[in-house]
Amino acid sequence: MGINANEAAAILALKRAGQVGGEILCLGRPELFVGRRELQRLNTAFELNLSSKEVRQVSRERFADAFLERCGFAKVISLDASAYEGASIVHDLNLPVPPELEGQAGFLYDGGTAEHVFDVAEVLGNVTKLLRVGGVALISCAANGQCGHGFYQFSPELFYRFFEANGFVDVRVYLFGLMRPSRWFLATDPRSLRKRIQFMTSEPVQALVVARKAEELLNLVVPLQSDYADLQWQARPEEIARTHAVWRTAGARWRSGLRDRIVYPIGVLSRHMFGIGMPALWRRSQFRPVDPFIDALM
Repeated sequence: MGINANEAAAILALKRAGQVGGEILCLGRPELFVGRRELQRLNTAFELNLSSKEVRQVSRERFADAFLERCGFAKVISLDASAYEGASIVHDLNLPVPPELEGQAGFLYDGGTAEHVFDVAEVLGNVTKLLRVGGVALISCAANGQCGHGFYQFSPELFYRFFEANGFVDVRVYLFGLMRPSRWFLATDPRSLRKRIQFMTSEPVQALVVARKAEELLNLVVPLQSDYADLQWQARPEEIARTHAVWRTAGARWRSGLRDRIVYPIGVLSRHMFGIGMPALWRRSQFRPVDPFIDALM
């Protein structure tokens, strides 16, 4: 659990846009994974006005408290299952948060805790409970190519469906690669496309989710994946049969082999040799390139 340069940029972008206030509640006590050069770039881009000495000092800190304070958060709180890393609040997120913690957060940040908690539904339910109405959630988690890092990797649709069903608005799911230079993409909601978004990438990919709580629901709503909730987007039986028949043709098998044996390896090689940003996503209409240093995230 921590804050890397991409997650730091997201926090600062929300702060600059006035989307979050002067307090932050972190799931897990986040460590800081931002080097001196990266912090100097953030310092310049987001006008933090840190001196060279402060940049050097903050980048050497193990935990992110000092960085978050320099970002303008006067109150930094952390919640974890144990006190061994000095969390402000000790609570197991597999269990519902106690009533006294409900509605206490104006800005909740998860830098990689959810994927390590077995009961994901309870974690997401706790996110909704911890936030007050108007509060913002920022969740960073494994999306692709990190099998074994935690219990889970997450698809964009999980967050679109869960937050939409549970009183949140302005839901956005971004994807960024863990290789440098990082490229960001906004993943389109599958419901609006009326088709699933599936992808392979040449590197591990992180999902970064932002959502604003608009209303307080009495009970947690369990969502369905959009194609099942919308009855396969109202496709007629003959259309479904035709689609399945196409998948079984020799042409489909040939295209699949071409992609897996030629296109995908070339994409991996290009990324490693020339720094081309995740070609599997770059040319697909479901993913729009964004720049967190310039673009608004909500």
